[in-house]
Parts: sequence; structure tokens; C-alpha cells
Amino acid sequence: AQRMGGEQDPPLVGTGWFPGITPEDFGAGKAWLDDIISPALIVNEAHVRHNVKTVIGKVGGPNRWRPHLKTTKMKWVWRILIEEGVRNFKVATTKEAEAMIQLVHEMLSLKDTVDVLVAYPLVGPNLRALGRLTQTPGASQIKLSVLVECDRAIDDVVVLDCGIGVFIDINPGMDRTGLAYNRDGEAQHSSKDVLELIIKAKSRNVFRGIHYYEGHISECMAERDGLSPKQSILKEKLDARELKCLRCYDRLIPIFHESLKDGKPSACGEIEIITSGTPGFTHALRYSMFRIITLTDQLMRGSPVDRSEEAKLSDSIYHGIHRVSPGTVVFHDWRGERQNPGLGLKPAAVVMARVVSNPRAGMVTLDCGSKSIAAEAGDPAGYVIGYPEVTARSCSEEHMPCSVTELAESSGKRKRGATDPWQSKNRGEVCFVVPEHICPTVNLADEVVVIPEGSSEIEVRRVDARGHHLRLEDIQV
Repeated sequence: AQRMGGEQDPPLVGTGWFPGITPEDFGAGKAWLDDIISPALIVNEAHVRHNVKTVIGKVGGPNRWRPHLKTTKMKWVWRILIEEGVRNFKVATTKEAEAMIQLVHEMLSLKDTVDVLVAYPLVGPNLRALGRLTQTPGASQIKLSVLVECDRAIDDVVVLDCGIGVFIDINPGMDRTGLAYNRDGEAQHSSKDVLELIIKAKSRNVFRGIHYYEGHISECMAERDGLSPKQSILKEKLDARELKCLRCYDRLIPIFHESLKDGKPSACGEIEIITSGTPGFTHALRYSMFRIITLTDQLMRGSPVDRSEEAKLSDSIYHGIHRVSPGTVVFHDWRGERQNPGLGLKPAAVVMARVVSNPRAGMVTLDCGSKSIAAEAGDPAGYVIGYPEVTARSCSEEHMPCSVTELAESSGKRKRGATDPWQSKNRGEVCFVVPEHICPTVNLADEVVVIPEGSSEIEVRRVDARGHHLRLEDIQV
């Protein structure tokens, strides 16, 4: 049996990653591949749909999921999410927000409001660009919000006077953005400081909730070399990461309790807490945020405490919801596979590359460098499907040198040197690389090749939300 976000059966964590996934899933052997210039990003729609359904099943329904759209950046993918019932999203840029507004405007049969949080502390013209988006066609069906971490940021949103809400961004220890609060006794701000921001946002009718992204707790459960620890050690690593996440959430409870204690929804709707990207979301799902808050309140009021696991969240005196926000899971990548082995996700977007050189014995070079596959996550930048003996080395701009090893048949350990099965490969040989980090990889492509589900024909589709807006007037109102 496999545990969500946990260990796999040992044979499935061996030297060959992504069991059951083959080059044929991305067009190997098809005639159309001969006309596609490499490097190219190829997306398997059936895998996308599989991943979306899988994640919705894991989180307990589409309303618990606020996927981050920075990964996928394409309206056709977002349409799949909406069709599956997802209505709440995160984005990182105004261009992504604009593309979602356009999609909602195009979906004439969609009557629901779609909620979009720009999960970024926008300042200056960037924030004004978000305000300008509220005047574009389709924006009336979108509920927009943005992250804030100080008084002035709230004032800036209020001055826009265009219906944008705010989430108070709290730094859980990632030290990227957010108000530093209650981090292992090193708080730069007290709970009073955080509560004052909440009270101010409520008084201005812009408060939506709390954003608490614990992305620094992101340990991989398995290693890049494919050598898995014993199942007991894997479980120990998983439990250690989960404990870090749960302690992180515990520190948030007093603030979240205070933000809900008036017992009624905010002017902008139910109060929400957003946590967890791909590494931590499985742990967050096992943390009963509202039940703990309810128990805390019962204890404070001296009321009898209902500790039954069956207590319904709808019976709580609070109006709120805890959502998780993984985005990588829609396309999946090599790092995500190692962070959460056992989820049953499939790589949906890969870089198609070709062999361009055999620079020496035991090495080949592919034509996908850091301008076509993300390299910021470290080496190797990707995994070559179907060739566990090939290990990518440091990319340059247009090249991915790879070392080739001989694999022992039974042990799973690598033995370097001897036979080089790729030396007989011709220049121009096609291979498919699962990126270590898919999100910035998608942003490197202008267009992608899509293999539609149930069709023998490919389609070329635009990466709608690639890059950033440059000028305010680029947003057409």
C-alpha cells in the first residue's frame, strides 16, 4: 500500500523514476515529431487531467484547493481546473491574473464567481496594474485580492477603491515575504502587531484572510540518484517533515483564532487561511485547523469540549476555510516526485531534446540548456525518461551535457565507465526530459506542443501568461 505524500513500495523508488511513463507518452515514434524543432515543451493532456482529478481526490474536493497558476500559465489548462469544480486560485503576476479574467469572460456558460489571489506584495505601478484589471471585460466575475504585510500596504489597496481584498501575509520562516511573527522565539512583531493589521483591514472592509506559505519545509523524501532508503527510514523522514509543518501551523493558531473570533464572515466573504505548496500540502490536510480553533475557544469560555473526530466543520461557530495551494502538481516534475512519492501523479510536461554531440566516451550532450529548462533548482536539471543510466550535468545556456553509466541488473547501484549504450545512438536522437522544476520551465516557452486526450493530432498552443506586463497601458480596459 502507498501512503499519501509518503513512502512507495521499494521497487518503485529504484533507479528508474516514473514507472509506467514512457517516451511514447510524449510522441516518441510519431511522424509529427520529425517536424518539431528542439528543444520544445510537450504537454500530455491526459496526464494533466489525471493529475487534476488525483489532487482533488487527495484534498477532499475542489473547494479545499487553491492551485497556484504560476506553474501552468495556460488558459486551456485552467479551463480543465474550472470544469472540475475549482473556483479559487493563486497567481504571481498581473499577467496571470489578466489571463484568468479573459478565460472567465470567454466561458459564457460559467456563472460562478472565480476567486484569484495575487500571492505577491505588489507595490507602485504593479499594484495599480491590478486595479486597472478590475476595469477589464470579465473582471466583474472575478474576486481579486493581494498580499499585504504592513499598514501602508493596506492603505495602498484601500486608495484604489476597486473592490480588491487583502490577505495578511505572515512569514513562517521562509524569509521571503510576510510579517515576521512567532518564529521560534525570534519574533520581530508581536501578536498585537498582527492583530492590529487584521483589525485595520477589517475596518476598511478589505480583509479576506491569512496567507502562510511554509515553502522552506521542502525536504525531498527520496534522492536524485534513485537510491531509496529503506521503507522505515523513508517513513522517518516523512514524519520529521510533517512534525516541522505541524509545529509551524501551531504557531499560527492564536492569530487565526483572533481573526475569526467575531463569529461572522468578513465583508469580503468567509475568512480563509491559505497554506502549503507542493511539499507540505499533504501534511496540512491532516491538520484540523478549525477543529483546533473551536476547541481553543471552548476551553477559553469554559464550555464542554467536543473532541470527537466526527465533529462537523459546518457546526463550528466560525465562518472560514483552510485551503492548500500546490500548483506544481498539475504538471508534476522530478522534484515533486521526490518530495511526495506515492501521490500517483504523472509528469505531464516534458522538454523534448535531441542528442547533438558525443564529446567523449561516457558522455552525450542534449540541446536543452538553461534557456529551455529551468536550472535554478540545481543539478541535474532534469531526468531523461526511459534512460536511468543518463545523468544530466550542469547546463549551459543551450547545452545539457549528460554522463552515461552502466546499471547493474539487480542491485540498482550505478557502475561507471564500462559499456556506453548511448555511444551507438545517432546524432539527432530524440529524448524527453522531466524538469527538476517545471514552473520556470513553462515560462521559458512561447508555445507548447499539446497531445490532446483521445486524439491522434497534436496542437500548438500559446503560453498565455508568460512574462510580465511592461506598461499600464498594455492592459486594455
